[in-house]
Amino acid sequence: MKFNNEWKSVDDPKFGWNLRTAAAVCEELKCGSALSAKVQQSFTRRLVWKIEASSFQSGFALGHNVSMKAQYSASSLEIICTESVRLVNGSSLCSGRLEVRPQQSWSSVCKDGFDQRGAEVVCREISCGALLNTRSELHASDNTPVWRKELKCRGDESTLLDCDNLESKRENCIPVRLTCSEPDNLRLVDESRSCAGVLEMELQDEWKPVDGLAEDITSATTVCRQLHCGFAMSAKIKPRAKTFMWGITASGVESGSALREHVSARQWFSSSSMEIICSEAKILNLSTPDNNSTLNRTALPNISLVRLVYLLLALALFLFAMRFYDKATRGQKPAEQDNIELNSYHLGATRAGGPNEEASEIEL
Repeated sequence: MKFNNEWKSVDDPKFGWNLRTAAAVCEELKCGSALSAKVQQSFTRRLVWKIEASSFQSGFALGHNVSMKAQYSASSLEIICTESVRLVNGSSLCSGRLEVRPQQSWSSVCKDGFDQRGAEVVCREISCGALLNTRSELHASDNTPVWRKELKCRGDESTLLDCDNLESKRENCIPVRLTCSEPDNLRLVDESRSCAGVLEMELQDEWKPVDGLAEDITSATTVCRQLHCGFAMSAKIKPRAKTFMWGITASGVESGSALREHVSARQWFSSSSMEIICSEAKILNLSTPDNNSTLNRTALPNISLVRLVYLLLALALFLFAMRFYDKATRGQKPAEQDNIELNSYHLGATRAGGPNEEASEIEL
């Protein structure tokens, strides 16, 4: 950064820089979406600008109204942005209006002439997960530049601008909005359960435990939802041997945004990690060769209950048949007006008031 007519590297003094603040830097530099933010270590100390992330927000110049002096440090902040594609005005870094920069300026992409394959290329290019949906921009500005090209993608391109494009003959252009899922970079580590355990995250091609989350259900719910594990049942901070971890500012997760957006660019050296237990309400694909039917795991207890009821009914019929057979073998012909008393069998917890006192009667 240039400050007081001097160009120097920027360092993070308080673990505050993350992917969200990196996105604001990318925006100021008129670059694309933020891909990564990390603190690089070197063997030599040099003069750098140490800037707290709280002093920089989207829409303000980096270092605006910040009084600082150069300090010696062996680390510096590294941010990587995309070159020619970005999503803007979205609720997360993986959603928003699609813009491309084929030359020097950014333009919105028209929904007509943009297909699913192109959208999948975008999600991959900005380091997000699978495509969730595409839709029209409802409040498109009349002065927003548009790119009047129709993209023809195969789906395996590295960047969107690698796709073939043709001049569009359509007069009207409605910008397209994309929503991609978060990348598959979270897991709960436990030997016996897939939806419970120590929270780990993959960043920069490394899996590490996560520290810094608040010990509450709000933070844990964000994790369970992203892992498709139902809702959060508990969240506890567990002690462990000191190691390098991914650190998260707890206050940033309260809005329900993706965890990776709040991971500190500088790794933490910590002796605690987060253990989360989700409700494990996953959808299991239990396919049969006949109809490829799919069953919900949460419905399995109901199936077992039905089987138990059938078993009890079969047992009652068996006892009834045995009693009838016993009378027949003793030469006692059942009278037409005889009443047979059946005991009541109750399944589940006993209600207040106890079982019914009146016996059921079956007239033969």
